[in-house]
Amino acid sequence: MNLYLKIILFYLPLLITTLILGFINKKIKWYFWILAIFTGMLAIIPTVAIQFLFNLPKSDSLFMILLTCLLMNGITEEFCKGACSMLMLPKKHDFMQFFFLCLISGLSFGTFENVIYLISGTKNVELRMVTAMLIHVICAGLDGMFVWALFQKKFRIRPLISSIFVHGLYNFFANLPGYFKLLLIVILLYGIFDLILLVQIYARDKSESKTDSSSEEASSKDVK
Repeated sequence: MNLYLKIILFYLPLLITTLILGFINKKIKWYFWILAIFTGMLAIIPTVAIQFLFNLPKSDSLFMILLTCLLMNGITEEFCKGACSMLMLPKKHDFMQFFFLCLISGLSFGTFENVIYLISGTKNVELRMVTAMLIHVICAGLDGMFVWALFQKKFRIRPLISSIFVHGLYNFFANLPGYFKLLLIVILLYGIFDLILLVQIYARDKSESKTDSSSEEASSKDVK
């Protein structure tokens, strides 16, 4: 298949998902969806730079492989994605709006990464279309929760820690031979479960804070 046609096919899931979420979330301005795609691709630059400058030597030790995956993939990639997500102006959106933008940013990151692998001649890159892109979407959503909380003047570290460990463990098991790769499914399922759980917690906190603020306004009117 022609290389350019493959690249177009790689970007189709991103474009279709963006259109669907944009249709569902009409309150989000169209240019923020473009910005989300841009920030996802932008996050690749500092990620590659850091991984190149601080590349750890290869080792057969399981501990060193795990450490490398946590540092180079978990911490580096998720910090870069989280930092770039700040360009999407979290204060201008409510939680779910910013969360959806982060999902698109993560999908953009994974798509651009796959295209780089494709151009560099990596074998079986098509297999990454599902698992690798899904892990980037999950982790970007978790990163977005951490960033959004920061802009609400709340320090909630759990989403970021979860993102780092999910991504690091995913790469760790991806580097192991044979049936160990089946554990990738477990990691993905855990990531999806934790993402859904945290979304529910954040959404509940938001509704409770709205209830508290409305009751305070009502009580102040009663006093007057």
